[in-house]
Amino acid sequence: MAATAAATIGFPQAYLEGKEVKETSSLVTELCRHFYTQGWVSGTGGSITMKVHDASIPKPDQLIIMSPSGVQKERMQPEDMYILSPNGSIISAPSPKPYPNKPPKCTDCAPLFMKVFWFCLTLQDSETDSIFVFFSETTFGLF
Repeated sequence: MAATAAATIGFPQAYLEGKEVKETSSLVTELCRHFYTQGWVSGTGGSITMKVHDASIPKPDQLIIMSPSGVQKERMQPEDMYILSPNGSIISAPSPKPYPNKPPKCTDCAPLFMKVFWFCLTLQDSETDSIFVFFSETTFGLF
């Protein structure tokens, strides 16, 4: 399924398993653990979403890594992440883990995250820094 969806939007399976996607998935995993340790998210609450930085791909076309909902943040692994297309379609979902783990679920906040990415990408560069400061101050306070 992942290979077909990836090919449809122009990302081969090799790219999904490549350096940029793996590094971003690892960073999201590390941030989930750190935020949990700091008390900024509960064990299964909240989600972290990040664009895959790849200078060879225009920002509006970059893939998105999203942590699953209902999974212990301190136990997440890079392979537990969802990979989404720039329009929010799920390209790759994590495999279910054996009992007693619950099946992975994409966060209900995915549409909100997609709107934030779209909003930030449509701003001019001079305005973007101010928006990120605004979001970072409120985001850490709310989640």
